Amino acid sequence: MRKVAADIVFSVEGEPIKNGVVIFDSKGTILDIYQESKNLRSPDIEYYDGILIPGFVNAHSHLEYSYVKDLIEPKQNLIGFIKNIVTIKQTVPVDYDMMVQADKEMFDNGINLVGDHTNTLITKDIKQTSKIYYHSFIELYAAISEINSPKADFYHGLAYLDALNGQGSITPHAPYSVSPELMKIVAEYAFLKNHVISVHNQETEGEREMFMYGTGEFAEFLDSGNVLKN
Repeated sequence: MRKVAADIVFSVEGEPIKNGVVIFDSKGTILDIYQESKNLRSPDIEYYDGILIPGFVNAHSHLEYSYVKDLIEPKQNLIGFIKNIVTIKQTVPVDYDMMVQADKEMFDNGINLVGDHTNTLITKDIKQTSKIYYHSFIELYAAISEINSPKADFYHGLAYLDALNGQGSITPHAPYSVSPELMKIVAEYAFLKNHVISVHNQETEGEREMFMYGTGEFAEFLDSGNVLKN
C-alpha cells in the first residue's frame, strides 16, 4: 500500500482537500482519499509540497499529424485548413520521431488519457508502449457511396480496430465526409457494441450555413468535387 499526500488534493468530486492523502494498492488503484489531521511528513507518507490532481484528459488529438506542427497557416477558415493538410500530406515526409515526442510531451504535462483520432496505423506502436492510455477513434471517410463502398470502408475500419487490439472505436469523420449509408452502418455498430463515437460537426460558420441552408463557401467547396476520401 502506498500513501501520497500534498498540501491540497483535487479529486473528481467534491471540494479540494487540504492536507489530503491518496491511498493506492500495489497495482496503482486508488483505494481512498482523505484529509490528514496530523503531520503529512511522516515516514509512511510520500509528501509533495503543492497540489495533487487527477491526470488530464486530451479528448481530441491527432497524434499521427504531430509532424505538421507549425506548418499550418494560422487564422484561416476550414477550407484553407483542409487544403493545407492535403498539400502537406502530399509534400512533407512523415516524421515519426515528432509523434514520439508529442506522446512524451503530453505525458510530461500531466495527460494520462487521450482520445486520438486516426486514419492510419502509423502510431500503433507508440500507443501500445506509451505511459498514456489511448482510445483510438478510427475515422472513416466516404462521402460518395458510388465511389467508396460503405461496407468496404467499414470493414477497413474493423481491421484497424482489430490491429489496435480493440482499444478504440470506429467513428464517422464528419457529416460532410461520410455517406448516409456508412453513417448508418457505423451508428448501428456503435449501438450494438456500446461504443463511443466522435464526429466533427458544424465547427465553423460555413458548415452551419451549409447544413441550415445548403449555401455558402463550404457548400460550394464540396460541390466542386473537393470530397475528403481515404
